[in-house]
Amino acid sequence: MTEKEKAHFYKRERWCSNCKRYKIHYVFNEPWRYVLRVSPYMITHTKMVDTDLESEIQLLENYIVDHNLRDKTNRLIHGSSRKWSYYKKENPKETSPIKNISLNILYQQYLDDNDINHGK
Repeated sequence: MTEKEKAHFYKRERWCSNCKRYKIHYVFNEPWRYVLRVSPYMITHTKMVDTDLESEIQLLENYIVDHNLRDKTNRLIHGSSRKWSYYKKENPKETSPIKNISLNILYQQYLDDNDINHGK
């Protein structure tokens, strides 16, 4: 607010028993100067609706709901049908380095390590 507008108000502190603290209110210096006018709420602009597109979207939504496909689409998109985001996802820095390696390759690496150690 500008200084001219601030001159029309004064600061009042009141004790709030619910919050157990003082709350600040700004009050008119001369309330008789101001009149509250209520103007009607008039809609001046409306968004254009494509009825063909809306009907296609509704048909798809009805198909998904009628055939119980919501969980399947969630599984395809997110990898699980759970909608909750509070499940902790695996941190890529903490993943096991042997998680995506086949057993044959792991066994071969184990044998190579043992041959090197026994050869010394």
